[in-house]
Amino acid sequence: SQREQVMAAADKFVGRVNTYGPDDVGSDKKTMPKYRERVGELLTPKFEKSFLGNVAFAEATVVQQGVGRTTSVHSTGVAGLDEDSATVLVVAELAISYPKSEGSEERVEAARQLARTEVELVKQNGKWLVDDWYPAEEAPTSESSEGVTP
Repeated sequence: SQREQVMAAADKFVGRVNTYGPDDVGSDKKTMPKYRERVGELLTPKFEKSFLGNVAFAEATVVQQGVGRTTSVHSTGVAGLDEDSATVLVVAELAISYPKSEGSEERVEAARQLARTEVELVKQNGKWLVDDWYPAEEAPTSESSEGVTP
């Protein structure tokens, strides 16, 4: 069903965008080409431009500090759905780790946090793609939200 498709697409996006680390750093020792590709294939062309414009920050934390992030999705719910657009809320646990010491393969977990994400999807050429995303607390409110009492 459409509902299952949008939930699967949002889950996949939240998992991929929040999972990266030293293994993703490319031969240039500056960027994470595999990460860019993994996430990029889930995005609309418009949003991919925005994502690529912002990815350097994540790449710098990995290259300079060896930061790693992993994600496990806990729950997904559809907040809005019509034939070519959807809003999906995803709750995921993010774990952030660092090398125990410089150059060490051993990792130390620095933090775990639950993150609520609102994912906006649109259907393009029969495929659900991510067109934007926000921490759920910062999502813009629209007047057309059905069933939401202020």
